[in-house]
Amino acid sequence: MVEQGDILKIEGIRFKKTVVVSKDTYNKTGVVIVCPIVSEDPDCTLKLRINENEYVICDNVKVMDLNVRRFNPVGRVSYPELIRISDMIQSIFDYY
Repeated sequence: MVEQGDILKIEGIRFKKTVVVSKDTYNKTGVVIVCPIVSEDPDCTLKLRINENEYVICDNVKVMDLNVRRFNPVGRVSYPELIRISDMIQSIFDYY
């Protein structure tokens, strides 16, 4: 089972890497919610730099069924980064 905060390479998708943002209880089904990781500074509002040349695009949330896709865990984001990513995603749905 993958865990929240895992960085995955998922075969058959456009992005080389993604970060799992869904909670572990949700991930047990094999379906996960991810955000893409890109190597160039993206032109978007909700992004988080996680190292020198990688950014998480927080306003591009995707649902992936890992039961039907091949994937490999390749790392993790730190807990403070995970909190910031979650906060950015939540800001999409906040009420005024």
